[in-house]
Amino acid sequence: TPVLIVVGGGGGDDGDAARDTDAVFYLQRALAPGESAGPFLPEVVRAEAYGAPTNIALGPRTGAVVLVGGRGLGRRGRERLATFVRDGGGLFVVGGNAADLGGLDSLDSLFGGEPELGLGASLTHPEPVGLMSQDPRHPIMGGLGGLAGALGQTRFSQTRSLRAGDGTVLARFSDGNPALVEHTVGAGRLLIFGAGLGADGSDFPRR
Repeated sequence: TPVLIVVGGGGGDDGDAARDTDAVFYLQRALAPGESAGPFLPEVVRAEAYGAPTNIALGPRTGAVVLVGGRGLGRRGRERLATFVRDGGGLFVVGGNAADLGGLDSLDSLFGGEPELGLGASLTHPEPVGLMSQDPRHPIMGGLGGLAGALGQTRFSQTRSLRAGDGTVLARFSDGNPALVEHTVGAGRLLIFGAGLGADGSDFPRR
């Protein structure tokens, strides 16, 4: 299944770019961990290229898009993403740890306000928080098998506040805040994660 990883473009500080690069590194290793053919074929594209008029990266075979950074998408990129999901695609939005979400804040109206992404302020935890599954029967959690119970051993020192709205909370941080929220949008699915996927702010990718 082709998976397109969209990473934020220029216009941010070096810290945002480093966090995006770090998250993409772990994502690629998780989706394609070895030399042998696996179930996923990840491809990385910059947000500006994704939103360009001549963009052809989002082909009919793309199964899902992972949005690591939204800076540079522009109106055309946002409309392309919204259409992709409504037509049956899957979108996974990575909340990230930085105060500036790399343009993701401007995406709260991605689907015309229904649903909103619900991402709020950056939170720093002096006592790191873990993850807790809310629905062990959901395919995401069921696919982890016995590893689902180990989610609580992860440690996040930085997260984002996340409003679930009408979505389904699939996981929470141990402080009670939503960590992973699922929405149905048209024929597609939207997943929002209230933290980053890089090593800055958590040990999640290393675990």
